[in-house]
Amino acid sequence: VLSRHMSEASSKPWKFHTPSGTSREEAKKFLEIAEAASPVESKTIVDKGYLRIVGALLYAACMTMPDIMFHVSHLARFMHSPSTAAYEAVLGVLQYAYHRRHLGLTYGGTKRYYTHLQEDRAFTPVVHADASFGGRNSYPFGGGFIDWRNAAVAWQARRMKFVPLSTCEAEVAAMVAMCKEAIFVRAILTDMHAGIKSPMPVITDSKSAADIVKNPGVTKHTAHFERWLHFARSLYLKNHIVVYLEKTDDMMADDKTKVVERAKALKCRAFQLNCA
Repeated sequence: VLSRHMSEASSKPWKFHTPSGTSREEAKKFLEIAEAASPVESKTIVDKGYLRIVGALLYAACMTMPDIMFHVSHLARFMHSPSTAAYEAVLGVLQYAYHRRHLGLTYGGTKRYYTHLQEDRAFTPVVHADASFGGRNSYPFGGGFIDWRNAAVAWQARRMKFVPLSTCEAEVAAMVAMCKEAIFVRAILTDMHAGIKSPMPVITDSKSAADIVKNPGVTKHTAHFERWLHFARSLYLKNHIVVYLEKTDDMMADDKTKVVERAKALKCRAFQLNCA
């Protein structure tokens, strides 16, 4: 794909350690990418192969590259009217994917779960859920990944379909989405006789979201998303999941909802792929 759209020799590996720039200015520029200003600009970018590049990257992101899932999901929003900025950004993601092509998902090895997970989770999926909130985007991203045998087996990064009124609401919605994904993963692993243990750990960096799920009862400002809340609480009360609070600095799903700084991006990638 890279050779079709640019010269491999002109792409410098040292420039693409992450899917996009990670400085405050670069992250802001990436998140503020907009649609084409005119039909002419849109057609020009489409003719350059924007849709083909995004399609190829979506396949890679969904199959083996969780580290580009957020960036590709963000850029896929502009497929109907891509801008020059979107085209430049997608070329950057493509070059990053090319230069990290030697990395792959690696399962097994020494357990490296969070220190407060004392249970033997060698064969039990661990759910990592996170959400972004605030800024100019009314519909923030939510997502995460399912960790099994020390590497990700499922992941997602999607814009929410509703406008959360607080960080708590966004985090609970992300948790529910990842729990639904985890139920599917658990069913597949059970069918494979993987020896799943209950409950499945769910990692979040939101204290309010963790508290609201673990403490049934009347909770302020939750009426309009009580269906999501009921789903998560039901899983918790039935001992299907156990919720753990993690510090934001140690949340390994941060890269599914926002542009993170370089060190954190590489840390998340290493954790999800189970590689250096």
